[in-house]
Amino acid sequence: MKIFDGNFQEIKTIDNTVFNSIPLTNDALQDKDKVFWIADDQKGLVRYDGNNAPDFIIPNGPKSVLVSGFATTGDYLWVSHGPVAGGGILYPYGFRGVVSSYHNGSWFSFNKQNTNLQICNMDSMTDISCVAADPNDIDHVFA
Repeated sequence: MKIFDGNFQEIKTIDNTVFNSIPLTNDALQDKDKVFWIADDQKGLVRYDGNNAPDFIIPNGPKSVLVSGFATTGDYLWVSHGPVAGGGILYPYGFRGVVSSYHNGSWFSFNKQNTNLQICNMDSMTDISCVAADPNDIDHVFA
C-alpha cells in the first residue's frame, strides 16, 4: 500500500509484512503526530507509527459491514454476512461463512475458529445470505 500527500508525492509504502497479510485498505491518513490511521476491511482500524508493529483497533461490532440478512429472537439480533450487490441481487463470491449475534450490548461472530464443527462446519459454508431464528428456542438459528 502506498500513501501519498496532497501533492501526490509518495510519503510511505506499507508492505504485507506490516499486516501479516494482504491489506484490504479503504482509506488512510497521517495525523499531525505522523501516525498513520488505516481503515482496513479485515483488520479494522489500524494505528501505525511507521516504525513499530501496528496496533489493530477492533471495536465491538459485527464481523463485517457486509450484511445480507437480519433475524431476531428474544433479545438477540442475528446478522448474516453474505454478498449482496445493488438492487439486492445475490452473487456467489465464496466468502467464508460468518454469522454475528448481538446480545446484552456485545457482538459475537461465529466462524470456523470458534464453532463446534460437529454441530456446524462453518468452514464449508460460503456466501451466507440470510439468517432465521426459531422464536421458541434462542439457540436454534438457521443460516
